[in-house]
Amino acid sequence: MDSSKTAEKLIALIRRSPSRRFTFLRLAEKLESTEPEIASGIETATAWGYKFGAGAGWCQFRSAPDALIDTEIAYGLKTKSFGKVIHAYRSVKSTITIANKLADDGAPEGTLIIAEKQTQGRGRLGRSWHSPEGVGAYLSLIVRPDLEPVDAPALSIVTALAYVEALKKETGISAQVKWPNDVTIRGRKVAGILTELTTFRNEISHIVISVGMNLNHTREHFPTELRTKASSLRIARGKKVNRIAVIQRFLEYYERRYQQYLDEGFSSLRRKVLKYSSLIGNDVMILGARGYQPIYGQVLDIDESGRLVVDTIDGPQALLSGEVTLQETYKNAK
Repeated sequence: MDSSKTAEKLIALIRRSPSRRFTFLRLAEKLESTEPEIASGIETATAWGYKFGAGAGWCQFRSAPDALIDTEIAYGLKTKSFGKVIHAYRSVKSTITIANKLADDGAPEGTLIIAEKQTQGRGRLGRSWHSPEGVGAYLSLIVRPDLEPVDAPALSIVTALAYVEALKKETGISAQVKWPNDVTIRGRKVAGILTELTTFRNEISHIVISVGMNLNHTREHFPTELRTKASSLRIARGKKVNRIAVIQRFLEYYERRYQQYLDEGFSSLRRKVLKYSSLIGNDVMILGARGYQPIYGQVLDIDESGRLVVDTIDGPQALLSGEVTLQETYKNAK
C-alpha cells in the first residue's frame, strides 16, 4: 500500500481514540496492511506535521498540524459534495488557474483547490491578492449550477453571506458583507471573493468561486499600503483561529446557502444579506458600474435580484456590479 494512503487511513483510525495506544500488529490487521507499512505510514504522517507518542511496536495520536492538507480538511467535514474532492498545495501561482483546468477536465461539483500560498493570486479588476504562506487560506471551489448566466453574479454575495455566518458560528466574530464580494470587519477587508464563469453555447459549463481568507495574519504580514484597508481574524479576535475549522464551517454553510439559492432564488437570502450588509444607508462612490464615470449616492437597498439600489442625483439606480467605496473613506483618501 502507498505510504500516503496508509498514513491517511492510519490517522483517520487512531485520532478517534487519542488516549489509546495502538500496536502496529493491531493497526496492520485493521488496515489490512503489514507492520512495516504501518511504520512507513507513521513516518509519512510525521513528515506532514502530525505528532505521535510512539514506542517499540506501538503508537498513539497526539496532535494534528496547522496545515491546509486534504486529510485535515476532510476529517469531520459535514458536507454532501463541497470538499469531498480536495487538491491541496503548499504553493501555487493561483488556485483559480488550477480549478479551471480541473473543471475543463470534468472535475465534479464541489471540488476544492486550496493552497497555503499563492505567488500570483488574483483579485477583482485584474488586481493581485496578497497571499503570504502559513497564515491565510486561498481556495477555489468548482460549481456547476443549473442557472442562467445572468444569475451567476449573485453567487458572490451568497458566498460572502455564507462566510460571515460561518465566522459567527466558529469564532464568534461579527463580520459584514460588503456588496458585491467582500467580507469586512470594522470596515477592513478580511476576505475577498472572485467568481469566474465559463459558458458553452450560452449555458454555464462551470463556475469557479475563489475566496482569499485573511485568517492569522498580523499587521506585519500586510504590505504598508494595505495596513489601513485589510485586517484578519487574528487581529479582530486578538488571538489565532483554527484555520481548518474556519474552512470546514465555511464549506458547510456555503453548501447550504448555495443550494438554497438554486432552489429558491436570491429573494430567499435577501433578508440575511441585508442584516449583515455594511453599506445600507451609507453614502458611496461606485466605479465600473456605468462605464468610466463614477456614481455617487446613498445605498437604499439590495433588491431581490442581488442588485445594489443607490439613490443618485438622477434617481434610484439598481446596479449589478461595481467597486464601492464609502464616500467618507474616499474623501479622507483625497
